[in-house]
Amino acid sequence: MQVKTRTLEEGENLVVFVRPKPEDPNQYYFAQQEPVSTDGHRWSASPVFVGVSSDPPGLPFLICAVITQSPIAKGERMLVLPPGEADCVSVTRQ
Repeated sequence: MQVKTRTLEEGENLVVFVRPKPEDPNQYYFAQQEPVSTDGHRWSASPVFVGVSSDPPGLPFLICAVITQSPIAKGERMLVLPPGEADCVSVTRQ
């Protein structure tokens, strides 16, 4: 995996979203805790929602990082990601 890095510019926000069952068009992207720079080069956003205890093993999720100028609140849900640079990774519940 290649990761593009850059410094956030004035007015930009880094937002982490989680989407369960990404193949289902009716599922939402859920905004997570606001990421905080841990040392100027790394970001941490925790806790991160990755389902509920009743979700079965093998359930797919998308975790997306978006650089956007849109203000997004923790817990906000969207059917599509906000405008801006985005990159996602697919994960599977163990």
